[in-house]
Formats: sequence, structure tokens, C-alpha cells
Amino acid sequence: NGDMTSVVVNATFTKGTYVRIGKQVWIDCFIRTDSIGALGTGYAAISGLPFDAENVALYNAYPSPVHTFFSFGSDGPEYVYINNNSGEVWLGKHGSGAAVSTVIDATDLSTAANRNGIAFQLTYITDAAA
Repeated sequence: NGDMTSVVVNATFTKGTYVRIGKQVWIDCFIRTDSIGALGTGYAAISGLPFDAENVALYNAYPSPVHTFFSFGSDGPEYVYINNNSGEVWLGKHGSGAAVSTVIDATDLSTAANRNGIAFQLTYITDAAA
């Protein structure tokens, strides 16, 4: 979310693709970081999607499970979702107590080499022009 610096993504292991049919967008992604210079504060998100999600009160993209690798452990993401009118995928986990869900904090990530691997697929609705 802009609070992390010097993020090195391993291009050999990082792959992503998308298919758009009408208003529906399907994405498939695997990302692995080699290092992060400074974690900062705030949430962890993946930006740069090809189309923003439609702005329809959280009904544009249902949470999708995520598979994690390497160092996430108990603080790792359990699912991904897209905020309204956004081109960002947020990494989420189940909240404690009365909270339904929460985003992964930047401090939940590891700065070590070959860490923070995630794989996911997500379908969402866009209102972006074709």
C-alpha cells in the first residue's frame, strides 16, 4: 500500500494472467518476494490489476482462498478480495472476536529472501470500458 520499500519480486516464480469476458474478470496469480527493504505500516495488497472492480458494496468480488508458501505461518493470508472501485487485491484473514475479517498487516510479511509466496485465483466484476 505504499508503505513498503525496496520490494524485490522474484520474476522466475511470479506469474499472473487474466481473462475478461464482458464484465467478468478472472485472475490467476503466484507471487514470491525475494526481499523487502522496509515493511512500514498499513495493510498488504497487490496492485496493478488490469481493470478496477465495480463499485457495488462488496458484491463485486467474493473472497477467494489463497495458498501460502514459505514464512507466512499463522499470520498469513487466508483469502483475497478486492475493495470496491479498486484495482487492488487485499490479503485477508479471519478476525478475532466480533470482527468478521481483517487485512494482513505489512508487518506480517517477512523481509528474508525467498519468502511471502502466495497463489490464488479470483473472479470479479468490472465496470471499466472494454
